[in-house]
Amino acid sequence: MAVGTDEVFWITGDERRPLRLRPFREGILGTTLEDALQRLLEKHADVIPGSQMEPGSEDPPRFVLLRREMPVAGWSLDHLLVDQRGVLTLVEAKLIQNPESRREVLGQVFEYAAFAQGAWGNGRVRQIAESGSVSKGGGIDRVLQEKFGPNFDTEAFWTNVDKNLAEGRIRLIIAADELRPEVRRVIEYLNLNMPTVEIYGLELRCYGDAEQFVLVPLLVGRSQIAEDARKGVPQPWDPQRFFDDLTQKSGQDVPVARRLLEAWKEAGLSMKWGEGEKWGSLHLIADPPDVSLVSVWTNGSAQLNFGGISAKDGRSVIHTKSPFLPDSLQWHRACFPLDPRTPRARPSAARGRKSVTRSPCARCGATSQRRS
Repeated sequence: MAVGTDEVFWITGDERRPLRLRPFREGILGTTLEDALQRLLEKHADVIPGSQMEPGSEDPPRFVLLRREMPVAGWSLDHLLVDQRGVLTLVEAKLIQNPESRREVLGQVFEYAAFAQGAWGNGRVRQIAESGSVSKGGGIDRVLQEKFGPNFDTEAFWTNVDKNLAEGRIRLIIAADELRPEVRRVIEYLNLNMPTVEIYGLELRCYGDAEQFVLVPLLVGRSQIAEDARKGVPQPWDPQRFFDDLTQKSGQDVPVARRLLEAWKEAGLSMKWGEGEKWGSLHLIADPPDVSLVSVWTNGSAQLNFGGISAKDGRSVIHTKSPFLPDSLQWHRACFPLDPRTPRARPSAARGRKSVTRSPCARCGATSQRRS
């Protein structure tokens, strides 16, 4: 449920005037129920809070309505909008009393998105906008320049629209007077796990009377994690994601990696998850000297990191905390297979003198070195 109130206060100097919550069923702008909500979005597209989508941005999304009641795959999309970067924004309005305001509306907007990507490219969106009532009296390009500035490059803009569609970059908004809890949860989950599609809930509350009211928009679904992932900011791995990836790429090494992690936890030592895009990594920290002693990757390789500490200290920690690792691994400074049963070349002595054996790692190509 949204955190809201039944009234807000308009304060002028010492005067305080309460404004009562006005449900859409009572009507605003000459209409009632979902027609009122749709009319509001049609006349005032800027009530969609771009600043809540990109807090702190100097140029958050700003919206222009391209078409109302847009036919899509046998349905009728309430509003087709676009922002100044050419990202199409599909808006479906549902009051909480509408049974479709449950999970059904989510399937509906995703069907819209799938249809849009397949059917609206190659200049089709521009044709759709030109044929709508919004463009009457000067064309859609004039509407765009009135909104985004007289020097706005409309040709580059429409090129971006087609490019964004081809790459699956699209924004979906479910507008309502109140979003059901189950819909909020699904929106937040989807927005966190889809790198190119943005999906938001938008709660709109009106306070006042039918013609003069205060509108309070609240965006649902944005999280900093989702925004960082969408912008390519590295994200730390976590146990679930790490072991899922390791299972897929090198499943035979999962038991060894789990035993190593469990031994480290039992010893009360710390660890850090890596932020690599291609390979997940786990770094086991020696306390002291508070440096990474062992690194494990989801390609099934591991590394003993003796660069910051002495080999003696490193061997001591390994022997004490992880006795199941074979002794041969403790001198290997590059990658070694996680599975200790994997055979490796042993160093050899010649004429009683110490020799150096170098062999490239079969997994990463790095060269290890050991004296004997």
